[in-house]
Amino acid sequence: MATSRPGAAHLMAGLYDARLDHMPVLAIVGQQARSAVGAHYRQEVDLKTLFKDVAGAFTGYAAVPAQVRHLTDRAVRIALGERRVTALIFPNDLQEMPMEQPERKHGFVFSGVGWSQPRVVPKEGQARGVQVDLDPGMLSIRFPSEVNLTGDVAATLDALLPMLEQKSDTRWRDKIAGWMDDWWETLHDRAMVGANPVNPQRVFTELSPKLPGNVILTSDSGSSISGWSV
Repeated sequence: MATSRPGAAHLMAGLYDARLDHMPVLAIVGQQARSAVGAHYRQEVDLKTLFKDVAGAFTGYAAVPAQVRHLTDRAVRIALGERRVTALIFPNDLQEMPMEQPERKHGFVFSGVGWSQPRVVPKEGQARGVQVDLDPGMLSIRFPSEVNLTGDVAATLDALLPMLEQKSDTRWRDKIAGWMDDWWETLHDRAMVGANPVNPQRVFTELSPKLPGNVILTSDSGSSISGWSV
């Protein structure tokens, strides 16, 4: 915890140590009053920019009390789940206001408390992995891959396929394919559910078979792509 400009800046060294050690930390910092932000006020600093690097996993800024619950839940969950540094910024006048729960209407979001630590079973070396990525900095950072290849996936696979031995036992692949068949059936059933004026999934279900295989459909953003508002 720290106050605004000087206190927040003094946190940086410790937070960078925590990030390099993969330790979950939530930094809670103050800010000048909301009415003064952006006015070159005394001791005001752009805290979101200041924390953008060290707390890149999540930095939240609360403008109204109803945000605090959701921001806190999310910051804690990300810090623990990803073992990262997160930060929350609370203007000092907001800190003096009574707590408010989000309203039950459009524009408000809700969250739940709690986090359960994952039980890791898949041990290093137990599952073999090959990773392909254009960014070498992203290779083998989540799983100890045996082969790390920098490059385009399509070109890399073209070079790898002639070197691989085709397996005759397809039970695992058939199992996965069966899951996909079940999923497509579920999607079709959902699309056939009646709606007034129209079920948006039905539109694409009927349209898809009539389009060439290499077609990419796009839509406008906003409520037009939200199923609940169509």
